[in-house]
Amino acid sequence: MLTLIGNASQRIPMIQSSHPDIIVIGASAGGITALKKLVSSLPQELQASIFVVLHLGSYSASTLDSILSAAGSVPATFAKNGEFISHGRMYIAPPDFHLLIDKDVMVLSKGPNENLWRPSIDTLFRSAAVSYGVRVVGIILSGYLDDGVAGLLAIQRCRGMIMVQDLAEALFPDLPNNVLGHMHVDFCLPVADLASQLIHQVKSRLGREFPPPEDLIEENESVDAYMSHLPSRRRKGQVAGLSCPECGGTLWQQTQGSLTRYHCHVGHGFTEQSLLAGKSNTLDQALWTAFRLMEERVALLQKCIARAEHTGLRHTLSVYQQELKSLLPQLQQFREMLNQKSSLPFELSWPVNKSE
Repeated sequence: MLTLIGNASQRIPMIQSSHPDIIVIGASAGGITALKKLVSSLPQELQASIFVVLHLGSYSASTLDSILSAAGSVPATFAKNGEFISHGRMYIAPPDFHLLIDKDVMVLSKGPNENLWRPSIDTLFRSAAVSYGVRVVGIILSGYLDDGVAGLLAIQRCRGMIMVQDLAEALFPDLPNNVLGHMHVDFCLPVADLASQLIHQVKSRLGREFPPPEDLIEENESVDAYMSHLPSRRRKGQVAGLSCPECGGTLWQQTQGSLTRYHCHVGHGFTEQSLLAGKSNTLDQALWTAFRLMEERVALLQKCIARAEHTGLRHTLSVYQQELKSLLPQLQQFREMLNQKSSLPFELSWPVNKSE
């Protein structure tokens, strides 16, 4: 059972359904455009609950609820911890919180970032798969990297349905393309056709239900594992010989099909692509720190030279001058390297809380 932040109201029976009625949607860069188009085609009387994770920066407020409510007839609100799920509503993961579904209620978690993000698409999708199985429809829209791929695999393993936006239409096709590179999807369509197919599927009868795999249940519960006692945490897989770019801890790796994922002790999780991006970001910070230290050493040497000239300390002056002479070319080379350094072609903190 996941941990609720605060106290939930008295529990009510979980929504029963004979058709797919849990729609989970994930998007990143370019996602607002796709989301607005999708929700504009959905009827208000849709007998389903919609959950949305859009990669939102934790440093600012978001008006995504107002944007999506204005774009369609399904009311959109930011999810509240302990809130009960209703049909005909859209729930959005708020900035800096994972959104999970725990049977009939929503849970907001401050658990470790997954794939460099909180909220994470994988976290929502996995919780939906574990709680609702065959009733889940998972949708991936425009975005970078591959947060959501592992979540769709979880939905697929629980016999849910998966859809992705057509690559030719997506403003940033990397995310849906990464999905297609790892699994067979039920539908790959332009957004307008995804909406039509979604309406059709919500009216369809459910297939046979299966209990969720035990490893998915354990991983779903591990979102709050950082609250537990360190020795009691179990990490499956093998030691990767790599460190976590978020906390520096040891990483374990597991491979399922064509997807390899990494986890550290406290729960930070990565696909290979997100780990590469995290390492790139850490390296960038380290290089700029080294550059700052070199500039400070040059400035300090110049002060020491001026003082040695003033006091007439010839030997000390010569030592300082020689060191400065050797350091200046190194500083210039470092500056040129930073200017020319080609980084990954995306921003890790995409400003998605504004209209695109």
